[in-house]
Amino acid sequence: FSMDKDVYQKDTQVGFTFTCPWFYDGYAFGGEPKYVDCADNLNGFFGDCNKLRICVHSDEAYDAVREWFPASIIKMVPFESFYQSFDDGKCNVLSGLSIEVSEAVFREEVRTEEKYSVGKLWLSKVTTAAVTTEEDAEWSNFVKWVVQALFAAEVRNITRATADLFTTTNVFGEQYKNMFRNAIKAVGNYGTILEEDPLTSLVERPLIQQQNNGDTGLIYSFPFGEHSNVVGPEPSEGSVMKNILNRGFIRCGVIIGEESIDWRVLGKEYCRALSASLFHGNASRVEFIHVNSTNNGYISLDKDEIDLLSGARVTLEADAKEPTTGKGFTFSLPYYYGDPQGESLQEGDFISGDSIGLVTREDDYPWSNFVFWMVPATFYAEEKGIKKNLANEMPSINLFGKSLKDMYRHAIGAVGNYDEMYQKKWEGQLSTMERQGRNQLNRYPFRP
Repeated sequence: FSMDKDVYQKDTQVGFTFTCPWFYDGYAFGGEPKYVDCADNLNGFFGDCNKLRICVHSDEAYDAVREWFPASIIKMVPFESFYQSFDDGKCNVLSGLSIEVSEAVFREEVRTEEKYSVGKLWLSKVTTAAVTTEEDAEWSNFVKWVVQALFAAEVRNITRATADLFTTTNVFGEQYKNMFRNAIKAVGNYGTILEEDPLTSLVERPLIQQQNNGDTGLIYSFPFGEHSNVVGPEPSEGSVMKNILNRGFIRCGVIIGEESIDWRVLGKEYCRALSASLFHGNASRVEFIHVNSTNNGYISLDKDEIDLLSGARVTLEADAKEPTTGKGFTFSLPYYYGDPQGESLQEGDFISGDSIGLVTREDDYPWSNFVFWMVPATFYAEEKGIKKNLANEMPSINLFGKSLKDMYRHAIGAVGNYDEMYQKKWEGQLSTMERQGRNQLNRYPFRP
């Protein structure tokens, strides 16, 4: 799962729809301990480290390693001989996904007592998810929520044997009322899948693969992928983005009356960030339109009275078939998480706690993608220590056309990274949200 595949994949020249990632990994090092230390310290040049030789088995791993090491010390080998290449002395370090170079998997593949260690550094993030076409939103939603149900089943300790305790839903029709129960009966919950998988069952479950109980961070950016070399189409006539550009401002719906002031603060900041992205750094090209309930917000969005709605809770019902309009909507990655212990779940709704995001209609994929990726871009900026005054360090993005290549530089330059937005004084009130729990950065994994 990466931005380029979601927005504009170069080979197909279209974007795709992804579920929430079900596996998080990254390219790491494993091998002879002293040379693994060299690789972890990005040292292939000085002292004994000039003897470092790294074997990889995929183009993606090669690219990740090549960013930090010269090609002369990297050797591409077939996957079938990946582990044996280390045992045969062709290299002293292996680089692949962290699970591939784990000691347990290595010992399983190569029956040897040779000294072997695994580094702590991940060179890049790799997130794995199910993928569907953009043209069938109903099917994409169906797949997405089955994955979410497997996560939720583990949290609730629901197994194959107790699957009938899981919630039912009618959002996809009466015939699929038991869809989640049937999925759990077939494969178990998420933890069961990991335990029964031949590869993941060999290794200790890393922290990033564990369920979040509310005391660690969920703020985590996703990979951008091939974002600069791949040039996507410019906003087309009649599209939401083109209409915004022609109009000269974004219409941002803001829910009032039922949501906390702090959610409105962040929601408005994201609308300002979107304005800066589209209008070359001008964050004031926004009309804030207040709606007195979430339902009225969906009605306004459906009637094209607003371009996006901020401050809405992510729910199965609203995502698949919102009852007021009878339509589904597209949510961004959540930008704020409430108390996971304080939620009041409705029938068919099993997101843990209040997850707050930006909402767009389902009928304009480029605009929904543009809004979605603004949220992880602010997370990325905080992860990298990029603040307002360093906004030019944000990557150039050509996926929405060359005219918007500086979209993230303009956005971060206008509103700052996620932490700067979180702490923002707005409407004369200082945010009362203490940065804690799920709204912290997820600092796992390690990377340069």
